[in-house]
Amino acid sequence: MKRIFLFFIVMGFVSIHFPKVPSSLWWQQAHPQTHKPIEAAKESISRSRPLPPQQQRCAVQEQAILASVVRIVFHGQFQQGQHTDFRGSFGHATVVNGRYLITHNHFSIDLTALSASNPQGVTGFSLYNAAGQRILHNAPVGTFQASAHNAETLILDFGENYFNDLEIMSAPFKSVEALTLTVGSEVGQIDWDGQQAYVVWTTVTEIVQDHATPHLVLDNYVMPGASGGGIFWNGYHIANSWADVTIKNARTGEFLGSFSLAALNDQINHGP
Repeated sequence: MKRIFLFFIVMGFVSIHFPKVPSSLWWQQAHPQTHKPIEAAKESISRSRPLPPQQQRCAVQEQAILASVVRIVFHGQFQQGQHTDFRGSFGHATVVNGRYLITHNHFSIDLTALSASNPQGVTGFSLYNAAGQRILHNAPVGTFQASAHNAETLILDFGENYFNDLEIMSAPFKSVEALTLTVGSEVGQIDWDGQQAYVVWTTVTEIVQDHATPHLVLDNYVMPGASGGGIFWNGYHIANSWADVTIKNARTGEFLGSFSLAALNDQINHGP
């Protein structure tokens, strides 16, 4: 997860602008949507503070979301400036169409160039489900290909039915072009406690589409390591966690606020 710290001398309304990053990806949907979306509670009902009659319904939605969430960890030796990192590089991701992982695109290694013949120091990868249980251990890097990417989103292709065979559920997908959500909508955001992933229900405070990376501004701050975790609206995966922003007073260090950014899905071209 990218961490952004903003310091202000005086309090006031804050406008944040990010440098434009060229996007190399305009995706097209490669498969028809065969997944039934998770039934959403009415917008007037807050999932973050559900009334007793809605608690079970919200819990069912959260379980369905978490069934498609994995944590991916790359093992090996990675260069971090002048130092070599032996701990690995990791993030969260969402399974789509039984074969793809949608995640962030700021690992400490270039996964778009990673292949069995060009491992870049990677010795393998492991997968964990939302509960922290290991699904795969030190599998070879040739297991997947980077099928599509842009500045903040990466799609890894593991092959037909790969995750179906591992009995991991897939999330239905919706691109930014098909979204009708508005400012004030409630979405589910993946966070974790260092061991297990969970869903936080948070509010969309801004929708930014006239940017190199169309994104949402969310009224929530997630833990380091949650980067790449999905954002879900009405059961659909619509974005992945991109960055956290902290605002402090430059003179006193006083904490003034925090929020997160989530990169919206373009239309996905899953490749050949």
